[in-house]
Amino acid sequence: MDAADPLLEVRGIVKSFGQLRALDGVNMAVGRSKVTGLIGPNGSGKTTLFNAVSGFLKPDAGTVVFNGRIVTGAPTYQLARMGLKRTFQNTADFTGMSVMQNLLTAARTVPGERLSQLFTSPRKVSASEQALVDRAWKLLDRMGLAELANTRAGDLSIGQGRLLQIARLLMDPPSLLMLDEPSSGLNPDDQHRLSKTVRQLRDAEDVTVLVIEHNMSFINAISDALYVMHDGHVIANGPPAEVIRDPLVIETYLGVRRATA
Repeated sequence: MDAADPLLEVRGIVKSFGQLRALDGVNMAVGRSKVTGLIGPNGSGKTTLFNAVSGFLKPDAGTVVFNGRIVTGAPTYQLARMGLKRTFQNTADFTGMSVMQNLLTAARTVPGERLSQLFTSPRKVSASEQALVDRAWKLLDRMGLAELANTRAGDLSIGQGRLLQIARLLMDPPSLLMLDEPSSGLNPDDQHRLSKTVRQLRDAEDVTVLVIEHNMSFINAISDALYVMHDGHVIANGPPAEVIRDPLVIETYLGVRRATA
């Protein structure tokens, strides 16, 4: 682990399912305001690691440190309040609501929900609610979904649903955004838009991003650092250009055997 100023540290994480050891002493450091990619073959342990970090699985051993605090096994709602949020491969939005309604319901605090404030501070409530609407429009425009603001979320394509899922998380900006195969189902234009958005989050909003991906061109375009997993282990990490040239990565991930002498 070589991130100079890690927001997230994973130290010796172990997780087994019966006789299968899905994670076997995984170490990782995710630098602040950086985009860190996580790649590896199916079954290598990537999603299990995501679940262990984000509170959906309790590790059998090891430590998760987020923003200087030990959070191993902390519940998901507590981690979300601390600023750690993640997406899933399925797009579980409120399908009967419009795209805009999905975003507005994602805001953690809405002053107008408190009856007392409607009477004591009506102007403040109005200004706060308008700010939420303005942020929602900004995110919809960024994701290319503005024209679909009044469309039912259930009528979106898979790719559009993924973009909406990310936009929902950004209504209350996280410190760490964990994306699980975000480019899956996106057309090339949407992939380009998403990669631009991820870089903007890093550069303009100081959001740290950890991404699981299989799309190598996408992950190379956005990542500052890259980790490679295989059989529950991290087998390589470092700058993407160096990692993808690593002989062990080429053999285990890309399926090309090294020539024997």
